[in-house]
Amino acid sequence: MERYRLDQALLQGLLAGREPASILARLRGAGIPPHGAPGELLFDELSDAAGPFVQWLRDCLTAEAEPLEVDLSLAGFHLQGQLGNLHATGLIDYRFGRLSAKDRLRVWIRHLVLNLLAPQGIEPGIEPTSTFIAKDLTLRLAPVADAEGLLTDLLQLRRQGLNRPLAFFPESALARLEHGYGSGFDHAWCGRYNPAPERDQLAVRIAFRGREPIGEEFEQTAMRVLGPMLERSEEEA
Repeated sequence: MERYRLDQALLQGLLAGREPASILARLRGAGIPPHGAPGELLFDELSDAAGPFVQWLRDCLTAEAEPLEVDLSLAGFHLQGQLGNLHATGLIDYRFGRLSAKDRLRVWIRHLVLNLLAPQGIEPGIEPTSTFIAKDLTLRLAPVADAEGLLTDLLQLRRQGLNRPLAFFPESALARLEHGYGSGFDHAWCGRYNPAPERDQLAVRIAFRGREPIGEEFEQTAMRVLGPMLERSEEEA
């Protein structure tokens, strides 16, 4: 978690045009990096990696558009707020880290909202496409014809989850759909060298104590949540 905070603070500082020395001083004031030389070495290593990433982002984050107002009633839920990070080429999100299943889900939900509000693009010409830029991969999402139906289905699943635990575990579900029950699934669910396998998370152990959560419900939920997203996804290294 500390490494994540350091990564994101460095990225935001560089995007804001601050010098690395100024960013390091702020981070030290917040007590995030290690003290002394180890902290400086770590910061220098991250800065070297962040430079090309920041330049790539600046090239992508052009023609910024005004946020869209969101006021939707679906499946008994009232969704209100703003949809930001919009550009002429569509919605662009990013994170200075490896692309995770949670990253995919966040941008997918926002992508559905964008397509529901602007199915054919809107003034000043925002395309109904979305992009998520991570350190290892760039995810692109194509336009969605039935955004309302797909978003409604996700909200119905949320309602179920408010009443009983759903057998849905993002990283394990993604690995299952992409590669079957192989080494990728084993690593996400119970991997020996994975510091946070989903099976061992405290909330999962409490919610599913006394029963095995990997089964038919897991398969069906994984397909409902992630299947439509994978059908419309393209990845670039």
